[in-house]
Amino acid sequence: MDCQKFLKEHFYCDGHADTFARVAFAGADFVSGEGTESFHIDARRMRESGLNLQLMAVYIPPEISRHQGTVTALWIAQFAHRACDALGPESSLVLNKRDLNAVAQGQGHHLMLTLEGVAPLLADLDLLELFFRFGFRSIGLTHNVNNWAAGGCTPNSSHRYGLTDKGRELVRKALDVGLAIDCAHLSRQGFYDMLHVLDGRPLINTHACCAEFVDIERNLTNDQLVKLADTGGVVGITFVPDFLDRSKDVSRVSSHDVFRHLEHAVELIGIDHVAIGSDFDGVRYLPNDLGDPTHVHKVVKLMFDAGWSSEDVAKVVGGNWQRVLGELLPD
Repeated sequence: MDCQKFLKEHFYCDGHADTFARVAFAGADFVSGEGTESFHIDARRMRESGLNLQLMAVYIPPEISRHQGTVTALWIAQFAHRACDALGPESSLVLNKRDLNAVAQGQGHHLMLTLEGVAPLLADLDLLELFFRFGFRSIGLTHNVNNWAAGGCTPNSSHRYGLTDKGRELVRKALDVGLAIDCAHLSRQGFYDMLHVLDGRPLINTHACCAEFVDIERNLTNDQLVKLADTGGVVGITFVPDFLDRSKDVSRVSSHDVFRHLEHAVELIGIDHVAIGSDFDGVRYLPNDLGDPTHVHKVVKLMFDAGWSSEDVAKVVGGNWQRVLGELLPD
């Protein structure tokens, strides 16, 4: 099996990368690749890898003050719009079900904007509509630290909590507006609180690993995985070495460790609920053989080597994201 060819012939979607925030701050050119040598993703590498849809997170660091953070998040969104315009017909921002279906059935290398942490909303739920209009289609309540909406997964925190009353209101309004809810970075209590406010909609975790192997608050326990799947949701297994195997030096973590988490999740919750969420450009270190999207075919090879069918591999590399986003995106 030519796994590189497989990715180019099937819908390939990655649930999480932080490229646009980094590229925008660095002043690099995503389109031409100028200045992106130190990044994991740019337009060229999307083409070469066959990556059809990348969910691009916008994270605003805490050192950026309140209103400045809001302006910065919307500025990064505009940066993404301009990049897609510059790339022409091969690239667009996915905004609705029709866009997603066109991307999944055609060619090109497209983006979907996600908000990682609700600090830019300033605890003002009316801003959800503004962020939606700027192109955001998914929202994660926290980025590790506790905030006005929910408790985060910060290591060694002495005080974690679940969703606040305002956080519950946020989830309900976000779903009504047409934003998917991402439970990555939530505290475990926040995860369980979330299950009660979804109103029948699927829950996604764009980038996490299995606590079965690395039991930290950031990873999902078996029970969390089962309950996420029960909503019809999807977990994107991530490439972060510290989440994959803490018994190894980071330089020894590889695609085999990623596959171990993929395999466990599939055996536990079924092939329809597991996908990929690399966290490219969001981490300092990556597995030693997964430096950018052009290397993901190595994970695909491990799936085929384990006897997975072409249909099952296609679900994990993109089909499952297509299904769940097709349920959550607006008409």
